[in-house]
Amino acid sequence: MSYDNHIKMSKKRRITK
Repeated sequence: MSYDNHIKMSKKRRITK
């Protein structure tokens, strides 16, 4: 569970799942 990792992907791929 890495929230930081989720934000990194979110910045590259604007996708909210």
